Amino acid sequence: MSIFKRLIIGITLAVPLSTCTVTSFSHNQLERIHRTGTLHVLTRSDPTTYYQGPDGFTGLEYDLIQLFAAHLGVKAEFEVPGSFKELLAKIQSGKADIAAAGITITNERTSKLRFAPAYHEITEQLIYRSDHRKPQDINSLDNGILEIVAGTSHAGTLAALKKEAPELTWGINKDLDTNGLLYLVNEGLIDYTIADSNQAILIKQFYPKLNIAFDISDPRQLAWALPISGDDSLYNEIVSFFTEIKHNKTLDQLLEKHYGHASSLSYVSNCKFREHQKSRLPSYQKYFDTAASELNIDW
Repeated sequence: MSIFKRLIIGITLAVPLSTCTVTSFSHNQLERIHRTGTLHVLTRSDPTTYYQGPDGFTGLEYDLIQLFAAHLGVKAEFEVPGSFKELLAKIQSGKADIAAAGITITNERTSKLRFAPAYHEITEQLIYRSDHRKPQDINSLDNGILEIVAGTSHAGTLAALKKEAPELTWGINKDLDTNGLLYLVNEGLIDYTIADSNQAILIKQFYPKLNIAFDISDPRQLAWALPISGDDSLYNEIVSFFTEIKHNKTLDQLLEKHYGHASSLSYVSNCKFREHQKSRLPSYQKYFDTAASELNIDW
């Protein structure tokens, strides 16, 4: 056989083989996760998310992800980036499947990330040391040192508040996370920081000198974040998963497990109380106001 004929036969055989190779890698995201058997998750080390307990890793996000991985029939692989800002950048660029890190849904973030269904509601709260005078509002910080974590939604909240409180100033700490800043307040090295309410409810366990002054934001939603893409396969599976665990009360049980011991009310009951306060109180408020006025009490 001539060299020319051998070359033609070789090319003919190679074409279908190369086509098959390309086709074998055209999996959607969910198929790829099933094929590799691994769900790559970005998180952060925090009592509200993922941390080393006496019996191994635990945390709300850890438990939720482990349930979801079992739902998929794969194993979860956790990665803790060096900062919250780095975590957001990594998930935005598709360096992981999911970011499960107590991420607040904001308008700015929804333009860069795809959020799964919300699983929890929080407010942002000002934290101060309990042996100092309690600030009554954002205008009463008395030029104290306020620091927040870089990359969080807290900067946007403070920027909005500054329109009403022009004297408000704060520093952005690029080296410490919320726990680090809570430690600084506890030790009297700074005066204030901002924490989400799910973090703040746990602070007495770790930082007994700290107290919550007041909310600085309206209620906000926490959710897992995914990269924006045209592939809905993993997102749809997450939607199905959260629908299931909300319906069968597994989510309520996990919230109670991780936060219930920190409140005199159960954590879920506390959340429901706040929901009822918003939906039911307005109908009865005038009666409370009248009674308070007649009895000279501050209800």
